[in-house]
Amino acid sequence: MIDRYMEMAKCGCMRYTSLLFATDGRVTRRERRFVNASTGSEIEAPTTAGEFPEIWGFRRLEQLPFYSLVKK
Repeated sequence: MIDRYMEMAKCGCMRYTSLLFATDGRVTRRERRFVNASTGSEIEAPTTAGEFPEIWGFRRLEQLPFYSLVKK
């Protein structure tokens, strides 16, 4: 699973987060990094990172708040 969150107003950066799962569903690798949106270079976590939205509050389609609109 890969999450990309861009916050231009507060830090001008992107947060990349990824999880790698084993066949049994266990998380085998977790990675998070921040990148300057203008230059593409990796940066330290900005002080405003704590204000960013949660990563993967939903892991299944059925958990999404708008699921009732997409189900058949």
